[in-house]
Amino acid sequence: MIFDFESPREDIAIATVGGKFYNLYILNRLSGIRVPPAFCVADPAVTPAEIERRIAGFERCAVRSSAAQEDLPGLSAAGIFESYLDLEGTEAVREAIVRCFEAAGSERVRSYLAKNGLEEREFAFGAVVQEMVPAEKAGVLFTVNPVNGRREYLGEMIDGLGEDLVSGNKTPEAFSLDPGAPPSGDLPAALWEAARRIEAHYGTPQDIEWAWANGRLFILQSRPVVVPETYPAPPPSQLYPPHEVWTRANIGEIVPRPLTPLSWDVFQEVVLKAYRIKFYSLVDRFFTNLVHLVPRPWPKVLSPKKFEGLPYLNLDTIFKSFGVEPYVDEKVLELGLGFHTPPQAEKPRYHPGERVVRALKTLLYRLERLRPSLAMENRMAAFIDRYLDVWAGKTFLSELERLFFVNRFLFGWHIAITARSFSHLGYMLHLAGAKADSAPVVRQIIAALTAEGGDPYFAEITRLRGLWVQTAAHPGNADHKAAFQQQYDQFLQNFGHRTENEFELAGQSWGEDPHALRAIIEGELMLAPSPGDPPALPRHLRPVLKSLSRAIQQRESLKSRVIRHYRDVRSYALERGKKLAAQKILNEAEDVFYLTLAELEQERDLSGPRIRELVAARKKQHQEELQRAMPYLFYGSAPGAAATEQATCGSSITGVGCSAGRMRGRALVLQSYSSEVRIDKDHIIVTPSADPGWTPLLLKAGGMVTEIGGILSHIATIARENQLPFVVGAQNATSRIRTGQMLVIDGGSGSIVLEDDPDGPA
Repeated sequence: MIFDFESPREDIAIATVGGKFYNLYILNRLSGIRVPPAFCVADPAVTPAEIERRIAGFERCAVRSSAAQEDLPGLSAAGIFESYLDLEGTEAVREAIVRCFEAAGSERVRSYLAKNGLEEREFAFGAVVQEMVPAEKAGVLFTVNPVNGRREYLGEMIDGLGEDLVSGNKTPEAFSLDPGAPPSGDLPAALWEAARRIEAHYGTPQDIEWAWANGRLFILQSRPVVVPETYPAPPPSQLYPPHEVWTRANIGEIVPRPLTPLSWDVFQEVVLKAYRIKFYSLVDRFFTNLVHLVPRPWPKVLSPKKFEGLPYLNLDTIFKSFGVEPYVDEKVLELGLGFHTPPQAEKPRYHPGERVVRALKTLLYRLERLRPSLAMENRMAAFIDRYLDVWAGKTFLSELERLFFVNRFLFGWHIAITARSFSHLGYMLHLAGAKADSAPVVRQIIAALTAEGGDPYFAEITRLRGLWVQTAAHPGNADHKAAFQQQYDQFLQNFGHRTENEFELAGQSWGEDPHALRAIIEGELMLAPSPGDPPALPRHLRPVLKSLSRAIQQRESLKSRVIRHYRDVRSYALERGKKLAAQKILNEAEDVFYLTLAELEQERDLSGPRIRELVAARKKQHQEELQRAMPYLFYGSAPGAAATEQATCGSSITGVGCSAGRMRGRALVLQSYSSEVRIDKDHIIVTPSADPGWTPLLLKAGGMVTEIGGILSHIATIARENQLPFVVGAQNATSRIRTGQMLVIDGGSGSIVLEDDPDGPA
């Protein structure tokens, strides 16, 4: 069987064509990237006539291996397989293909597979035939310094073919490029742009092989780079007030990367002005009115606040938002948000008004425990539906104001049910506190939550995965295909508004561009384990557990509802963008996301040339922000004003366990979401943060570790639904753990044991 760049996307899988051709196929589909024509032979019995037809027009050919265990994160197999260059004619190409397949069974390959814990029977192989580029210059380019992890583009090049460079037969010319500034010169500028595009697509630093011929740049290969761990300087000994302690906790889960200008303005409009102006019961109305009468201070510095394009929360905002909730303390915030009070932070001092508010809310909470029919989680959904129906006919000043009204209202209730979830968690710890140490109780609670289910988002995607397994097992069965397609369409109808980094309005949702979602669903899948018996939980904790589980499920449903309406702002903005592009004010409709909200609302005052220059400058700034490394935590008024938190050395990391179970596997470090990365059940994903858009990746892995998040975070809920071990709040995990490193994670206790180091950069 032969595959080429024209083959359907659904036919291209690593298990079929191997890592090398899979990456070439993906690179060839990237805008602005030029890859020499190629095809992959998956069966060495291919006929000479077929080879002759395929290489017609190729002056010279290269034949290389393409194994499923090659050119992957932490598993490059560099130099393990065979390559043949500068071939001419059908017979030479056919002979090289046969030799590549023969070499796949060599002792060298068997030793490599055994060393990396792979079995020969799981080994898939192909041979790539590619047109040779008559290179005037060739080389490699790293998008990060592979020695010290510094953010810079480093390269080496030689005259002629690149084989002499990788084989070490010639001394190369070294060069470097500034990632933040386009260089002058045709070749440097082309390399800089290609590196930026490729790394942005894969989301991880890349090792790129290239050739330059006739004034054009050709990309020959790209594989991930494993960077060394780095440790920032320790923080100073002085104490900082809570409003000067800035953290990515919680906010990093929902906004993992810098937002475009319009997305940031909309995010502020919704989050900072969110409200809960109505009441789900008369008792709630009475107590809420009392709470509003109690004077209490606002946060000294309003947050979230943006630093170098990335939003942060200060601890003062966290304390004042959730610290007045019943039974919520530092321990509960740490578990729920993945929030840690560092030793450099002053302990919060609660205002007398805040103590009164907490007492009133605690009294309401206890009343609701006595009368469950009054409880928020039992009345909220129906109330929200009724309220929005009443306000559906209200006249607003503009369509944008209507969208903001709905989003502020829904986000306000999302915060309210989040706070209620914290109270349930805190109450469980309160009830168990006199009888048991907190750590075992927390593990019991996490295990009990893992056994609970009912999230419709997870239920639908699980059913979708199951149908695809049936379809793949019976490819000729039309009924299976029809059932899968029907469920797939239903999933997009219900959850097509979801995606990764959902608050970035410039990004497409699964419904707009479902290919990434479908590619992952149709890849190798690990079926969810069957639910076990619920763990033994003390009888007096079980009713609160039910309330907590129900609140978490409602929180997830409400988050999905928030995103559905939030993404309506994207549609509104794009319509404006199309109008501005037609008027030649913007170059293209998507440039609208680089306007501010004020500029968008006052479009009659926009000047084409001025705005186009402004958009270009903002695009450049946004790209620089995306490439900039920012600390998880800092002190003072701006990053750099004080040292960031230190990453400690050692063979273990302690986070917050949020989904019970132990897992031993190889780390796969991802700095951002990528639909193209290969993941299997032996991988433990390690990433700074994750949101529900990561679900397709999580469902294929054996476990996950994030630096940001808590046991009530959205992705943690999905991990529990799938019964996958998950540890959050593992600070500096992505700098201390390398792709390929063997880990043991405990999703109950939050412990991470680093067993070994990988062999080095791939």
